[in-house]
Amino acid sequence: MDAPLPEGEYQAIASADGFLTQGRSFRVEARSKASLEFRLRPAPETAHVALSSHQVRLETPVAFEAGQPGVKLASYALLDEVVDLLLANPTIRLRIDVTAAGELALERAQGVMKYLVDHGVPAHRLSAVGSEAEKGQWEERLQLDVLEQE
Repeated sequence: MDAPLPEGEYQAIASADGFLTQGRSFRVEARSKASLEFRLRPAPETAHVALSSHQVRLETPVAFEAGQPGVKLASYALLDEVVDLLLANPTIRLRIDVTAAGELALERAQGVMKYLVDHGVPAHRLSAVGSEAEKGQWEERLQLDVLEQE
């Protein structure tokens, strides 16, 4: 569908029954065309994320690349469920807190935030912080804290 849009920033959201909602932010330049493609992921039979008053709870942990800030491909489906939940609840502001060794904690939190933003969650609704793991503690953890919800 062709629709003339004034120059500026836009967000498109795609949803369909039985699929997880996705979004994309994009910019339209003067006298140019923009095209978006969405590949919607089927909604799981059982949700792996749940919203409480203070947190988005994850039934399984997010896996990160060893020694790297990147999220493993196997965790994309879980993060897509987080995107779906946040797009369905547009008043939620979320703090992404990763506990890991040193600077890797903040880099991983920023990586999760980038994934969520790239899939349609407005950046102004998210913040990323890293918490350094205690010495001798190897457990890495992602916590999604609800800062605000109307």
